[in-house]
Amino acid sequence: MSIRIRHFTLAALLVCTGALIAAKLPPGLALQPKSHIGGKPAALITLTGNINVDTIGELYRVEADGEIDFEWTLPAGTQLVVTDMIVSVNGTPVNGQTFGGLKGPGGGVHPLLSFNGTQQGSVSVSLTGGAPWSVLPDYSNQGANAVFVTVYGYLVKAK
Repeated sequence: MSIRIRHFTLAALLVCTGALIAAKLPPGLALQPKSHIGGKPAALITLTGNINVDTIGELYRVEADGEIDFEWTLPAGTQLVVTDMIVSVNGTPVNGQTFGGLKGPGGGVHPLLSFNGTQQGSVSVSLTGGAPWSVLPDYSNQGANAVFVTVYGYLVKAK
């Protein structure tokens, strides 16, 4: 078989396979690519909050259009796996340590962060393995500076 015929046969096979896959999808539904962490993009979650000094503040979901959803909660039967967190000084930095971290109903704070706002304007944490939460965590902020917190993660089915 010549090389030209082999290429034509391969191209025809790929076109037919794609047509068969598309024919099996419900109308209006396209193949959804996976995100950079292997899940569906719709499962990715961004939470944010402005947390004052010496307070425990709520985090709110950032929707796909950039709006903040102040009423969002974890859907029943899911867990939030936190993969990254960025904490930045909110306002003019004050000298002194700022401590904080995500806080659940049991009282524990994880991961615990500490930084001096005049020496370091923000700190970021990558939780390579992910930190699962069965409730929407708050952020506990203690010390010298108010902070702006952004948390990234994704939803999984609870086990």
